[in-house]
Amino acid sequence: MTNPRPTYSSVDLVKFIAALLVVALHARPFIFDEDMDYYAICFCRIAVPFFFVATSFFFFLKEKPDIKKYTKKTFNSIYSLVHHRVVLCVSKVLC
Repeated sequence: MTNPRPTYSSVDLVKFIAALLVVALHARPFIFDEDMDYYAICFCRIAVPFFFVATSFFFFLKEKPDIKKYTKKTFNSIYSLVHHRVVLCVSKVLC
């Protein structure tokens, strides 16, 4: 039986390494040495752009992505979160 979806093992491996870099970025394991900490942070910061590029690759891998629908859905989600947060903050101030 063949797998209808292609697998990207190398991308999965790099995503795993990038996840470890994000953990290292937040944990700051070289805080005792200022220079080493600076270089480690600079190196670890490549993880976030990689996740952005990998996500874009898989998003546009579809035959015809509906960007308008995706943008509208994302905007509505963000608007809903912000709207509820504002309502919650205003209710705390008024009560």
